[in-house]
Amino acid sequence: MEKTPCNAHAFDNLSYEANKEKERENRDPIVEQIVDKFNERSRIGIEKYGTTLDRGDLSLVDWLNHLQEELMDATLYIQKLKNELNQNPNGIVIAKES
Repeated sequence: MEKTPCNAHAFDNLSYEANKEKERENRDPIVEQIVDKFNERSRIGIEKYGTTLDRGDLSLVDWLNHLQEELMDATLYIQKLKNELNQNPNGIVIAKES
């Protein structure tokens, strides 16, 4: 069995870290913001429900009902924003996103 010098492992680790840093530099910051939001939403969901979306206790109809409810909520949010625009079309205040 051929032995690998100890510093070869260190070199591989440095190379890996350099590649990871280069990947980070080449990423779209907008995409990264969304990925961070998905990860945070997943973390909160796991804390709240004690499971991930990769679960087997819901039927296809259950999943479709969840989707429908989420889309209904989205429609309500759209209407709320449209109402805000109608009430104050020139005075839009854009707050920094959290």
